[in-house]
Amino acid sequence: MAHRKPDGSFRRFFLSFLLISVGAVLAGCDDGDDGRDGTDGTDGATGLSCWDLNENGIKDFPDEDTNGDGVIDVNDCRGDAAAGGSGDLSDPANVEKLAEEGEPIEVEITDVTIASAPVVTMTVTDADGNPLSNLGDAADVTCAIAKLHPAADGFPSMYESYTNTVETPSGVEPLSPDLLDRARQAARDSGTLVDLSGGEYTFTFDTDIADVTEPFAVSYEPTLTHKVGCEIRFSGIDGSDVNAEELNPDNPTYLFVPAGGDPSSKEIAATSNCNNCHDRFAIHGDGRFTYDYCQNCHNPYTRDQDYAELLDLSHMIHSIHGSAARAAQETVEGEYSFKVLGYGERFSGDAATDDFSEVTYPQAINRCENCHNTETEGATEAGDWRVTATAQVCGGCHVSGLIASEPDADTGLSTYSFQHPPEVLGGAIVPSGACTNCHGTNGFVATDEVHFVGRPLQEALGENFVFEILSAENVAPGDTPTITIRVTDQDGNPYDLVNDPEFSTDNGSSLNLYVAWTTDDVYNGDENGLLLGERSDGRSVQAGNLDTGYPFRMRLQEIQAAVGAQNADGSYTVPYFATLPVDYTGDVMIALGGHPAGNAGTDAAPDWQRALAKSAVFYPGTPRAQIVKAENCQNCHGYLSFHGGNRNGDTQICLVCHNSDASFDEDGITFGISFGYMIHNIHVASDTYLGGEFAEVTYPQSIANCQACHEEGTYNAARATARAISTNPGANLARWDDDTATTASSAQCGSCHTSNAAQGHFASNGGFIDVTKDPGLLGNPPVGQEACSVCHGAGATFDTTLYHGD
Repeated sequence: MAHRKPDGSFRRFFLSFLLISVGAVLAGCDDGDDGRDGTDGTDGATGLSCWDLNENGIKDFPDEDTNGDGVIDVNDCRGDAAAGGSGDLSDPANVEKLAEEGEPIEVEITDVTIASAPVVTMTVTDADGNPLSNLGDAADVTCAIAKLHPAADGFPSMYESYTNTVETPSGVEPLSPDLLDRARQAARDSGTLVDLSGGEYTFTFDTDIADVTEPFAVSYEPTLTHKVGCEIRFSGIDGSDVNAEELNPDNPTYLFVPAGGDPSSKEIAATSNCNNCHDRFAIHGDGRFTYDYCQNCHNPYTRDQDYAELLDLSHMIHSIHGSAARAAQETVEGEYSFKVLGYGERFSGDAATDDFSEVTYPQAINRCENCHNTETEGATEAGDWRVTATAQVCGGCHVSGLIASEPDADTGLSTYSFQHPPEVLGGAIVPSGACTNCHGTNGFVATDEVHFVGRPLQEALGENFVFEILSAENVAPGDTPTITIRVTDQDGNPYDLVNDPEFSTDNGSSLNLYVAWTTDDVYNGDENGLLLGERSDGRSVQAGNLDTGYPFRMRLQEIQAAVGAQNADGSYTVPYFATLPVDYTGDVMIALGGHPAGNAGTDAAPDWQRALAKSAVFYPGTPRAQIVKAENCQNCHGYLSFHGGNRNGDTQICLVCHNSDASFDEDGITFGISFGYMIHNIHVASDTYLGGEFAEVTYPQSIANCQACHEEGTYNAARATARAISTNPGANLARWDDDTATTASSAQCGSCHTSNAAQGHFASNGGFIDVTKDPGLLGNPPVGQEACSVCHGAGATFDTTLYHGD
């Protein structure tokens, strides 16, 4: 997140301090000849002392609160926010300044009172806590209020909004199917905003919640938990290209019981969990950002009129994220697509774009804890999802069994039941509310336990296998390496890799020891143009059996055959099967990965036996520069695991194969698999890369946010040691010097910037596009010829981080 820029007064103070400090240092040096006297300067204008800003002859500190924020502090030097100061939002220049600083304002609801219409008290400040006045001149403020029905009759607690509307067929294009004649939908209240000064405001609802009869009667129940939530939407600034909407704050919410007492929470999920993947989740025109606020409207009393979809948050989010699971249950294509046009068909002008079946969820759908909270302090119903089950919630994913009754003629709402498949309870139909007879924590099929299968189970099994590379010797060019490895359980007890059933190939176990070179930029060849990768079973690129750029790889069977007795610490010393090439310069990287049989000795299915153990990477010399964080990948993917569970939990192991000289030619489609180049193309959903195989990927945040993956300061341009990226392996798979390649920055940036103008820009600034690699230049042309950093380097005019940071 961008930091506030110091104002001019701070910079002037700092420069003055710096000059005084430098002068003090110089005073200790030998004096030279005196210079001639300078001419007198002109008198400056009379200034205001920070100690008497209102010029009343009284020092401001500690006696006066000059900016009216109720606190006497250094912020009083900034002037009266309520009288045209920097916090006056009626001045577009102040709004523009705040927007340029790159941080949304902060709003906190401090109190809600209900006499007739609810009155909400809130504070509004900038990111430094300075009060902001005249909010209503710059932004629209609306609020919503709902009550929380407690859990009862087999149903979990659920919100119901006091303010509602009715959606009926609109007749606008694109015409919806209008599956319902009428549908109840929760709505916001426009209300009245009053500035109390000092950054404090009241918002008074138009609706008297003690007497709600239209369009639907909602009884006022003051003994229940209530939630107020608000959204603040800034308007554009005339004549400015600054996006004032960036000031829209996270939605403030406030829980209370009107009659007194401690409120419940229903915090079964969290905004922070959503933002692990979505960065800053924003929906409905960038005005709604928080899970807490979404609950107010997206409750079981809200339904879409167009497609008759239930808009309750639990059902909707399961349906959207579970799109692949829903599609797998279809007998007719599109049968279970989750489609919503929005109130008045507002979501878009193209009905096809509102079909959420296109969502590609990047991790196991049954890893429930990545969205859901467990029991936490203050979240009294955080574990609600573990103890309850309803047809409509579970039917988000298990859609084929969901049955909706005929909708109510007035509200459009239905009741729901669930029909089990024939092999379960003989296909019995169970009404929602009776699900906990079997599910939840009291039933014989616990809700959380039944989801702890497949990938989540494999990941948990993998935690009991800790891979280590302890040392590596004889790793210079021309040497045959000797590598010491160890695998322990999570308590540090070493496994016997030869005799323990967890490492029996009969149980489907796998263990692979890779050697790749160089750490400057992996290519697994020599400086004469040869690619030398090979497997311990004799398959090599020289034999034409593997693709270019392959590393040395020793498999479990060969490791077991090569090692002797365990060392005293439970490790094994592995004499490697291959000799490193003579003609290369640089250091090696070593990696260990695989999937032991985590359920060895049980009757579990073979796939369930695979324990997805985290891979290990070791650098006996200079490490390879790390420009991405594996934990950043896990934010979206939960736990990275690829190639049958052989490469898990760490992106570094990917580099042994996904390197700059690795490329394919399949059925006339040529493409490189260098890690960065491949990942950029996948996440941007390139429709040309790999024949468009990843064109349907839906990336859940701005593709321009490089720090979602990268370490800070690593994405201005390619590293100085980066080789050109092969995109065509050439005729000889055993050589890299006939590959077609593009210099590194041009290739990476060109994944997103695909226009002819962009390609021309790369080429005119030193980039080489689709050229043949030259051994004389060690596989480039060298990245040093790309002049990207002149304009896009750190601190440059068009610093990449200004456009692609967080």
